[in-house]
Parts: sequence; structure tokens; C-alpha cells
Amino acid sequence: MVIATFGPSTGWVGKTITYENGRFTLEGQGSISAADVLTYDRRGQVVWAYAGLREWVERVATGGVAAAPSVRPQIHTQPVPRKRGFPVWAIVLLAVAAVVVLGGVVTLAAVLLFLPGHAMLKSVIATVSAQESGSTEDLLGVAFGDGDHGWAVSADGAILATANGGATWSKQSGGYSVYLEAVAFSNATHGWVVGTLGTILATENGGTTWSRQDTGTIAHLFGVAFSDARRGWAVGMVVNNGQYHDIILATTDGGATWSRQRSGRGEGLFAVAFSDADHGWAVGRQGVILATSDGGAAWSAQDSGSSADLRAVTFSDVAHGWAVGADGAILAITSSDALP
Repeated sequence: MVIATFGPSTGWVGKTITYENGRFTLEGQGSISAADVLTYDRRGQVVWAYAGLREWVERVATGGVAAAPSVRPQIHTQPVPRKRGFPVWAIVLLAVAAVVVLGGVVTLAAVLLFLPGHAMLKSVIATVSAQESGSTEDLLGVAFGDGDHGWAVSADGAILATANGGATWSKQSGGYSVYLEAVAFSNATHGWVVGTLGTILATENGGTTWSRQDTGTIAHLFGVAFSDARRGWAVGMVVNNGQYHDIILATTDGGATWSRQRSGRGEGLFAVAFSDADHGWAVGRQGVILATSDGGAAWSAQDSGSSADLRAVTFSDVAHGWAVGADGAILAITSSDALP
């Protein structure tokens, strides 16, 4: 696995230090010791791949435990700031009170009866109840194959599953301690999860067993979508010398093979959604929205009018979608079948 990458202050910019089978290797140079890795760190020459690695290498250097910590990517997003001002419910209460004081309850009833189209006020009442997950880690993605069978993925690489609509959740073994970002199921049996270091895990039996699929990349994958059990897409990014590069992977055989698709942009992607096997959208950093009408053979950039990092996207049909992201951004997308 990748431990660290050399920064621009050295002649080895972009070269990686990896750890496999109890040995550290400097790309293009061969084996090095844990002490060498720490020396590069003290000189400010390397960037750690994820949090906790420096402490772990220090333990290795002194003959301590050699088990690497769980992956914690060093890509962070800022919390959405709360907007100041009166909440909507307070404004409504004040308005109702004013009506009652000025005209009484009878006047209020008359106003409601004679609204345009005789529309009456409606409210949506939902029952929200907490379910016991059995995990204390951050849960980052969730998907349901039907009304009973669902899965959630966590920051410590755990996959949680339910077969009764969430009344009970149990852990499934993915076999890899990587940071899992997203999960998608095309039905109650076929599913995929994505995460750091190019990880894609797949199941064909509802998660009884999971297997790793070869992606050919160590990119951080943030989003995954499947239109059926065979056609799917995963998106993410790699960061090299401070530059972000998009990653779009596609499969037509359920993930047995994955291939790169060209995005034409370089900001990095967080999420992807497909309404059918042809029409899809991907969103990412700095307001990027990409669209395709041919299954990803070609992607075209859309004018979002926003510079916010967009973290999620969904479409109810081929023409109507929404993207959400930083600083409370919600973008409504109306798409035509003939993309530019």
C-alpha cells in the first residue's frame, strides 16, 4: 500500500513510498528502512497518504507492532455554515398570531378558505426513528436493493447489512481495512462498494461474500452507480503535486473489468448517477457537472453557475435532477436528451 508521496521540494516529486510484506520500498530506488522514511519526513520531503501513518512508522522503526492503521484520507470538506435569521416556523407563528389578533379565528378560517384555487395548507408528517447499527464509526454511504435488504459502509472499512428494513444490522466482511465512501446495489444480490486506494469490492450474493475487483488505479473513489447488474461507473480523484485529476471508471461486465473514461476536466469528482444505461451525470469540486448520453463514451461539462464543491447528485428521470454540495448549495438540473 502507498505510505507517502514525495513533494515538490525534492527531485523525487511524485515518487511513492510503499509498504508490502513487511518492507518499505522507494519507487525507482528499492528497499529502504522505517528510519529512512522518518528522515524524509523530518526534512519535510514527503506527504503522508493518510492520518496515523507517521506514528505507525515510528513504532515499526523501534521494533513495535507492524500492523498499519485503518485508512483515514486527508481530504476534508468544510461543514455547511448555519444561516442566521429567524427560522421558518417562527415566522409562521408570528404571522398566525397577527391574524388572530387583528381579525380573530373566523377571519383566519376565511383566509384559508379563499386562497387561490381553494387550496388548504398541507403538512408532511414523517416518523423518524434511530436504528442500532452496532458501529461507532462514521457511516458514509447507504443503498437498498429493495424494501428489506440494505447496506451501509463506514470509515473503518466495515460493511453493514440488514435483511429486515433496518430492524437489525450486522457486519459483513469485505476483507480490506480501507476507507469506504459509497455503495450501490442494482438488486437485492448484486452490489459494489468503493473507497480509497482504488478499492472496488463486489458481491453477487447480497454480501455473504465480497471480492476485490481490479481497477488499475490507486485513486480515491468517492462515488459509484450501476444501471443494472452489468453496467456501472465509479468516480473519484487523484492528487499529484497539489493538482486534482478526475477519475471515471466504467464496466460493462459487472466489474470483472474496469476501464478509464475521459472526462475532459481536472477538478476531481465526488458522485455519479445514471437514470439508465446511457444517461449519466457526475459532480465534483468547484461546481463541476459532467453529463453523458452514451454511457460515458463522451462526457461534456455543463455550466453549473456555482463554484461550490458538489458532493451528491440524483436524477428522477432522464431530464430532471438535483446536485447538492458545500455552503448549502442545491442545484436543479434540467437535461435534454441531446447533450452538447
